[in-house]
Amino acid sequence: MPDEIHGVRYEPDGDAEGFTAAFRAAEDAHRRLPPRSARRFGMDVLPLADYALTSCPATFFIWLGQAEAARQHAEHALATYQSAPEASRSPSREAIARIDLALAHAQLGDPDAAVTLGHQALDSARVVDSVLGRAGDLTSFLTRRYPRQAAVEGLRERLSAANDAAHPALRAAPPGA
Repeated sequence: MPDEIHGVRYEPDGDAEGFTAAFRAAEDAHRRLPPRSARRFGMDVLPLADYALTSCPATFFIWLGQAEAARQHAEHALATYQSAPEASRSPSREAIARIDLALAHAQLGDPDAAVTLGHQALDSARVVDSVLGRAGDLTSFLTRRYPRQAAVEGLRERLSAANDAAHPALRAAPPGA
């Protein structure tokens, strides 16, 4: 049965071959980059390419319903983010990698690990709208797949509080305003 993550329906019969071919081409281009890139805006931009090649595949494999491949790529992305120099680290990208890893665990039948990773993502030093949106995808998926688990409800409530804190005007506005 198809499912939806981040507003995108995925089905196990998605274009995995097309994605794999495009991903391999991107990896080949990445390998040809000079070992030391030019600095832009005062920072080394090479880690940004590393981030793109580690985090995007995890998300796409989730959409394709290939949870084990998603798990492997999300773990690699998380390790890449955590090992980056402090000036190049991105707490929000790290949080999204945790959410991708959580979604992979949820697809693999491990809701407890998914909930734990969801909480870790919301513990990030930088919980921006993209993190909140992806955390919403996670809680929606977990709620559909594991509707009776109290830990899932706890994560959903925490996300609701984080959304309220990030957007206090929305909480205060009367319905239909």
